[in-house]
Amino acid sequence: MKRVLCTVFLACLPTAGSANPALVGRISLYSDAASTQCTLADNEPRLGEVFIVHNTNPYDAYLISFQLTASPGFAGSWVQDVVPAGMSAVGTSPNGIAIHYQACRTGDVSILRATYQLFGTSSQCSFVRASAYPGFGFIEASGCSFEMYEVAGGALVVNPNETCPCPEPVPVQTSTWGHVKALYR
Repeated sequence: MKRVLCTVFLACLPTAGSANPALVGRISLYSDAASTQCTLADNEPRLGEVFIVHNTNPYDAYLISFQLTASPGFAGSWVQDVVPAGMSAVGTSPNGIAIHYQACRTGDVSILRATYQLFGTSSQCSFVRASAYPGFGFIEASGCSFEMYEVAGGALVVNPNETCPCPEPVPVQTSTWGHVKALYR
């Protein structure tokens, strides 16, 4: 019986490269818990927090795998990851993290708070970005029906100026299959 359950569980796990080809949803990074600031000032030694939000639209999700990478000009050092209550994680954000939501979620889902020690020495226009989980080639999420899909990654601009504004989010619209088919008639 244990062998059968183990086999069924392993067959349901996501595999690298199995996602749908279209981007669905987005991971956005903010410097505030209200998800309004897409920039981070590193002008003095202090702890800085990066809040990561997964916008699942138009699908639902229960799992996501990604990594936080930084540009060479970012001088902060990762300290810790904090996953919201009711979620679980394997790994760390700088090395690759998989976050399980423990239930189907839709819309904007706060999935992680990463803390960095800032030293006040990061270059202008440096960044922290959500990127592919190591070995996957893309940010991968799993829908509640076990379908895998690719998610767009966002960035948090560190010490911005007029040449490096916040990255614009990719607009996502809810639609129906009939509407999509009508676009190609």
